[in-house]
Amino acid sequence: MDALGYSAVVNLQLLFNGETIDVAQTGPDRITLSEQRELGGGPGELVITVDGKSDRYPVVLQATDGLSRIVSYW
Repeated sequence: MDALGYSAVVNLQLLFNGETIDVAQTGPDRITLSEQRELGGGPGELVITVDGKSDRYPVVLQATDGLSRIVSYW
């Protein structure tokens, strides 16, 4: 058995209005973007890639109030 362990390679992205936006973190009802953005509300897709395998989750974003890294969704 290898004693070095294993770390998964994880990538998070938000697809919204034709853009691919880097995501730093996600929770059950909000996304933390890598950089501040001003986003309108509407449908999008959260893409979570772990070791090259992607899963896509539909989300509906709440519009931000100006520039923000935090975006609420449901």
